[in-house]
Amino acid sequence: MLPKITIQGVSADLLDDVDYKGADNGQDDKRVLEKKHVVMKIFEKNPQIKELNDKGHTFDIVYLKRDKKLRNGTANEELILGIKISPLIHQMIYGNLQGSIYLGNRRYTVSNRFHIKQCYHCQMLGHTSVDCNEAKTNKPPVCMYCMGKHRSADCSNKKRKDLQGCARCLASPNGDDAENAKTHNAGSTQCPVWNREVKRLAANTDFSSKNVL
Repeated sequence: MLPKITIQGVSADLLDDVDYKGADNGQDDKRVLEKKHVVMKIFEKNPQIKELNDKGHTFDIVYLKRDKKLRNGTANEELILGIKISPLIHQMIYGNLQGSIYLGNRRYTVSNRFHIKQCYHCQMLGHTSVDCNEAKTNKPPVCMYCMGKHRSADCSNKKRKDLQGCARCLASPNGDDAENAKTHNAGSTQCPVWNREVKRLAANTDFSSKNVL
């Protein structure tokens, strides 16, 4: 499995000069053009990455999301980028480029990206709500924050640390997980079940090969 990285907080102004000519099929075509545009902008500032890509090494944007953030009282639109790369490009980014990529007039820190399927109906891993057996059999949702039988978006206890809980850990066959289910919620990076899945995916990711494209 090839490595993936994430870049967050990129100003959406980067897309102001995208040429949308030829985007006849709506939003999907526009997103393809936006991804190509961002790749071009990255290559402009990081020629060593372009050089490897020209030799056949993978550098593909697989995820591009517009996200609105409130900064200093002002709402700003930012981009979150997910990029699939070859092992050698990964080594270059975390070596020569010190874990960062230049884009526009800024230097952005990158982080390893592991795609984990999480169901927001039952909070378990390995599937999404579309494929959830609990949802298909009309069982009530499980709250990500407090384990209550309601939608996470409707939870009135989101900020109540004393009422938080992780349904995933509670259902785990690992006794330690269940015992610590009240120390975090199902959206927390402290979740041991989540972290074991991250380690599993990392172990199956090729970070070291030099000839894998």
